This record gives sequence, structure tokens and C-alpha cells, in this order.
Amino acid sequence: MAESMFNLVDEPWICLLSRDGKVTKEGLKNTFLKAHEYLDLGGEIRLQDVAVLRLLFSISVTVLYRFDENGNRSYLQNWEHALNRFRAVWDKGKFNERAICEYFDAWHDRFFLFDKKYPFYQITLDGFAWNEDKKYPNGKKPVFENGVHMNWMPIENINGRIQRSDNRPKTPYKDLAGTAAEEVEFDEAARWLLFYNAFADCTAGKNQHFINAFGKKESANAGMTHPSRGSLIMPVGQNLFETVMLNSVLFNVKRNELYASVHPEWEEDQTELEYKSVKSVPFDLPRMYTQQARRISLFRKGKKVTGAYVSAGENFSSELLWMEPAFMMHEVKDKDSKKMVLVPMQSSTTTDIWREIEHIAGDKGASITTWVDKVLEELDEDGVIPFRVTGITYGSSSCGIQSMTEDRITLSRQFLEDTDKQADAVSEIKRIYDISKLIRSFGNNCAKCLNLLDSDTRIGKSLVEQYYTAVGHEFRKYLSGRSSVQDLRKAEFDIARSITVQYIDHNIKALIRGKAGDKGMYLGKAEVIFNAKLSKLERK
Repeated sequence: MAESMFNLVDEPWICLLSRDGKVTKEGLKNTFLKAHEYLDLGGEIRLQDVAVLRLLFSISVTVLYRFDENGNRSYLQNWEHALNRFRAVWDKGKFNERAICEYFDAWHDRFFLFDKKYPFYQITLDGFAWNEDKKYPNGKKPVFENGVHMNWMPIENINGRIQRSDNRPKTPYKDLAGTAAEEVEFDEAARWLLFYNAFADCTAGKNQHFINAFGKKESANAGMTHPSRGSLIMPVGQNLFETVMLNSVLFNVKRNELYASVHPEWEEDQTELEYKSVKSVPFDLPRMYTQQARRISLFRKGKKVTGAYVSAGENFSSELLWMEPAFMMHEVKDKDSKKMVLVPMQSSTTTDIWREIEHIAGDKGASITTWVDKVLEELDEDGVIPFRVTGITYGSSSCGIQSMTEDRITLSRQFLEDTDKQADAVSEIKRIYDISKLIRSFGNNCAKCLNLLDSDTRIGKSLVEQYYTAVGHEFRKYLSGRSSVQDLRKAEFDIARSITVQYIDHNIKALIRGKAGDKGMYLGKAEVIFNAKLSKLERK
């Protein structure tokens, strides 16, 4: 068998969605050269697409730092230069062929999925010690010099459609074909390799220990991967070229500074093999996007991949999480300093994304929205930009994937650039929460009219859910520039009154019958209390 196999630059492995709804596979080079012809990625699951997109972003940023819109070698000088280059490439409507080809020709040998020296996103096992273990392929397991071994992961554990493991709780994800494949083709293995490196749980390094230089026992626990630390928000263009460009953040938008370096993982001469806790690094977005959170070595059997050897890799310190431009942020009090600090907001399976607007826009929001505002300032004054929000939720100790979430939100250009509009949105969210509390209280009072237990809050919860659904439609209209804040505010109160009136009309007989044992609560009183408090809130 050849030493080097399946080069990701040339071999078709990235799933691309065409305008007619068909999915086509292309290699990295053609993905960039034809990005303007495709709508989006079309992989097995959305988070797999996110992992592949982050690879594309890292390549795009690297190329834009080194080549101009005409494919000439030209390094960026400052952040204004970066903005001008972005707009020049954006105006072309596609990536420059000479720049793309020159970059991939220079680094072609670093993109082999299987290679003795530079296996892509993996480590080579040449020179490893091997211990006897019947659970591993061929009855042996690879071991680092410090004694930490690599876990064996069958492909089902890495496949995000299944995410199966003996030490994971049962998850709702099954293979799309309804089966748990024991082996996959090289192209699918490449996609799941990126997914697992970006969103794997902590089991890769669980129960692994080594003796450090001071003779102390330390854990090589992999911890959470960097992208899984919070919800990720990404702008979506009209085609794949625009999506990649809009997410190619070319400088630190909070400080208007270029990155200290731009060198993705594969440009390093050698990947460090053992676990590494990263506490301080140069601000290098391509390097962060291609960070090896897991030390992985795919195991092939013929022309199929049956699993992988996995161990803990690079674990970014929480102090470096601010570097991620796609994180939705919120303020919390630091346990040690007692100061308020910005941290990524975890994915939620219960809250619609419009209710998290304060974590998206503004000075304390995601950097990516500030970037989009900067680059589109002169390009699309009256347009709107769709954003896709994805996230992953783990179980206890981050050792089991419980859910994967996705939502969308559309923001107008005016909203992104107008801090007053953003402040109004945050204020209206607070008002909506206040109104929802009154609706919940009204529902609980109605429960008393029905002689239900005081603790039975199902009616209140149901009415609040109806309110959020209806008012969410109006709030999204405001964010996309289709209504004013006055229109939104009026809708907030009109919807609240409509929901309570409809509930009374539909349940009038039951509510009247129940008043005998209601502990002083009756239908008219419940309605009066609600309307009085709502009117008071409306006058504020």
C-alpha cells in the first residue's frame, strides 16, 4: 500500500449543495474555485458542516493574508488594508484561481489523509511503543513515552450521526441509513475526523494519567473542545463563496489589529504528540481553527476506515476563549477576582435565539457581527444578513452528547450599525419577559379557578409558550428592519391581551364552575389583576 493516500486537495470529499438541491463532492481546491457556484455545504449533519467550514475559513484567512484579489503575493500591512482586500475580493465574486492553486500546490503534501510523516489532522504512530491489549485492533495499543495510552474508538463513536459509546448515555442520533456502520469510506472518514476534533466529548482522555517532570501524577483528560465551549453564530451568504468570506475575520475587530501570525496547523513542521494545555498563544485565527483538540490516528482496513486511536490533545485555556469571533458572549462574575468577565454562552435547547439578542450584537456580543458590520458598511446599506446559530450540549462532566441545536436569525444592516437599535432590542426583550411573568401569573390564577393544585403551573407555562411564539415573529421583524420599535412594543401588549382573552373565551364554562373552591380566586378577578398589571407596565 502506498505511503501517502487520499489527498484532500484533489479527492472529492466535501459535500456541496448545488442550486438545484443536489449534493456533489469536491476536493478542497475545487471547493474554493467553485464556491460561488454552490449554495452551501450539504454534509450528514449541520455540526459536521460547521467543522468543515472552520477548515475553509482558516484557509481563506491564510490566503487573504498572503495574496491580493489578482493572485499576486502581497502581505497585509494593517487592518485598513485588510478591509480593502476583503472588499476587492468580494467584488470579484469568487476566489482568485492563481492564489488558490499556488497555496495548495505549496502545501499539497500536508493534506494526505494517510501519510507516514504528515497525516492530515492526525499524528503518526511510527516509533510508538505498543502494549498488548485484546480490546485494540491486532491486540495492541499505542502508548506515549510518558505512559499515556491512546484509546481505541470504533467508527460508530466518531460518526456524529450515531455518537455511540459504552460510556455515553443513550442519544437520539442514529445513522441516517438506520444502521451503525462498522466501516466508512475515506471521504466520510475525513468529514467525521473534522467533526470529532471540533465537537468530541471528554472521553478521549478519560482516566489517562502520566508522571510529569516533577514526579507528580497528572491527568491528560481532553476536556471540552474549543468550538464546543459555547454557541457559534455564523453569517450566511447567498452562496458558499459569500459564506466563507463573511466568516473570514481578518483582524481583531475589538482592537483593529492584525493577527500576530497566520499559520494553520498543517504548516507546522511537526505536531506535538502528547497532551498540551495552551495558556498563551499568538492571536492566530487559522491556527486556532485547526487546533488539534484530540491526538487522532485513523485506522484503515483496506479501503475503509473502521475506527481511530484517540488521546487528549491541545486544550485551550478559558482565558483564550475571547479569541473565537463566533462565540455568543455573556457576562458572569469570576470566582477568583470577583470581577465581571465575558464568557461564551452555552447552547440552549429551550430558548429561541431571538431572545438572546444581547449576546449577539453590541460591544459585549459576538465579534463576528462587528466584523460583518465593518465589511458590509459600504456594500449593502439596506440589506439583511442571515445568521446561523449552532451548538452542542453535553451531559454530566461533558462525557456525553445530549443534543445538537440549530437556529437562524436575520439582522438588518441598520440594526448592526445602530447601537440605539440594539439597545432598544435588549430593552424590549426585558419588557417581553416582564409581560410573560404576568401571563404566567394569570394562567396560575386560572388554575385556581379550575380547582387545580397551586403547584400546577401547566396553564401558565402553556400560555407563556404561546406568547413567545407569537411575539417572536414580531421581534424578528424588528431585527430584520421590517418594523419599528413602536410597532414591536404595541404588538407585545396586543398579543398578551389576545392570548388571555382567547383562553377565557375557550374555557369560560370550566372557569366559572370551578370558582367555588378556588380559595378566593375567580375568573373576573384573574382577568382584572392581569389587565391592571399589564396596563401599568404599558405606561412605563
